[in-house]
Amino acid sequence: MKSGDLVCLIDIGHNSRVVVPGSLTAIKFFRRLYEEFGDMTGIITSVSGNNACVMFAGKQKVIHINMLKLVGCTACNCDPCDCDWGHCD
Repeated sequence: MKSGDLVCLIDIGHNSRVVVPGSLTAIKFFRRLYEEFGDMTGIITSVSGNNACVMFAGKQKVIHINMLKLVGCTACNCDPCDCDWGHCD
């Protein structure tokens, strides 16, 4: 992922088996984040290590990249989460 990419939050619903990096505090943070921005598309403004600064509706949040998925892949029209071409990472 890089600056300018459109992203959305992965679904961390009650029935999903998403591995959340961190502790119970992190899980609660991501749950609140999903409740606030779950259906929105955001844009990455910067990336530092495993964290991305993402703007959703004028609000910037720092989010671990494992909690984000790319929206639309223009290179091959694939689902970026399932793409194995390497250009969707």
